[in-house]
Amino acid sequence: MIVIDRLLEVMESEISQLGERLGAVGELVTESAKQFAPKDELRKLMDSITFVNNPEDLEVVISAGGEDVPYAATQEFGNDNIIPDKSGSLTIPISPDAAHHRAEDFPDLFRLHSLKDGNTYLARKSGSSGVEIMFLLVKHAQIPPSPYLRPAVEQNIAGIERILVGH
Repeated sequence: MIVIDRLLEVMESEISQLGERLGAVGELVTESAKQFAPKDELRKLMDSITFVNNPEDLEVVISAGGEDVPYAATQEFGNDNIIPDKSGSLTIPISPDAAHHRAEDFPDLFRLHSLKDGNTYLARKSGSSGVEIMFLLVKHAQIPPSPYLRPAVEQNIAGIERILVGH
């Protein structure tokens, strides 16, 4: 019985240490993912990347997104078919003044169809006779992947292995 008791003590100690090392893996991957994350002015995506270590369950969960960052998965994996929710078109900001705004934020917009390129735009009057193009209208859009979580793991495999074996 003494040998089995000692073996159980050693196993419990090893499991406890592995649980703690998983926290270090979570920290390493999270910090790396923040470096890979696409940078936006508000740093919402980067700030949403977190980890939770559950050492008793030998589990570390690294996540991104949430209520304030619903686009986290789209950034990681891309999206081939973004379609409008309510209206018939997506609005793509063209003017710097339109960045970080919705078309409804500008009550003076009107549709402008270009015979030259065939596109439809939302524009507003500018000055006495000018027009400022604010948004391009499209029926669907594609966002290519901009992975940040997967490269954070892939680029740190050697470091993860070192942490897990305790070196």
